[in-house]
Amino acid sequence: MYPTTTTLVFALGFGSLLMVCCGFWLAYRQQRQQLDALSKRLERLQSAFDMTSDCGIGVGRKVMAMEKRLQATELKQNELESTDIQKVSYNEAVRLLGMGAAVEDLVRSCGLTRAEANLLKALQTSQPKHQARNR
Repeated sequence: MYPTTTTLVFALGFGSLLMVCCGFWLAYRQQRQQLDALSKRLERLQSAFDMTSDCGIGVGRKVMAMEKRLQATELKQNELESTDIQKVSYNEAVRLLGMGAAVEDLVRSCGLTRAEANLLKALQTSQPKHQARNR
């Protein structure tokens, strides 16, 4: 009782079909595992991207705050520099007074008010008396 050719062909066909189905099932299972791994990786990357984006927003806010502070500092520096110009006027006025300039000369050439020029004149005339007493 040997199997007939038809039975052998049928058995071989069924075995081949079974092997092909097992191959497809294994390939599907492997693809499903890869898809799951890629989904998990995508979730981790999305989380990392969100954290990086949040950090970037925080850094941007800090940069904007620093720019505001820098602008305020530049404004204050400009104010101080304009004050320094006034100091130069006072120094020039004292130098001119030492050379014998009149109050009117100080008002014209140094841009001082008459009261400032009179004060400088009074301070300079009282200074030699004060220095003479300290000697």
